[in-house]
Amino acid sequence: MKKFLISLLFLVLFVILAWWSWDWYKKIALCCGDTLPATTDVAVEEIIYGPLTFDWENGSATTHESWADKKNELLADLADGKVLRIVGPYFSEEVNTTSFENLGLARADAVQKLLLDSIPAEKMEIDSKLLDPNADAKTKPFEGIDFAWVIRNENVQEIDNKALIYFPYNSTQRIDNANISDYLNKV
Repeated sequence: MKKFLISLLFLVLFVILAWWSWDWYKKIALCCGDTLPATTDVAVEEIIYGPLTFDWENGSATTHESWADKKNELLADLADGKVLRIVGPYFSEEVNTTSFENLGLARADAVQKLLLDSIPAEKMEIDSKLLDPNADAKTKPFEGIDFAWVIRNENVQEIDNKALIYFPYNSTQRIDNANISDYLNKV
């Protein structure tokens, strides 16, 4: 009799557990008469790009609405003894079909051509920078152009956040040079 009662108790517990599990499964799996909630369309935000963007494996630049403002900002900083350094981005995975060493130089050259109507070519120089791989860059336009006004004269040259100051060879006298004095006073 004792075995029968224990078996009956386990059978009742099993039925209760099975019934509760089935009810839980219906609610979670949304089967057996439950309807799916109505879906709402998710609004896709429009991506707002900066003044210039580039496409994968393409050396040309695409201008956007804010290009005129950026161009005016660059023109406002135009000064004697300074050169606009334009650094174009590129990825190592890109196939380069241009005549330049890499697509960064081609992109910087394209931007330089956009500025030629306002800034003389001798006041600009181009360079490139390698960017880390980015999966979105293959399918979406990307930014990354850098502009910097750097000092370039016969005595002082700024290169990559460094300054090269040229002094006469084998000289022990202080030089009275306006370029060097101006640069050191500004620093």
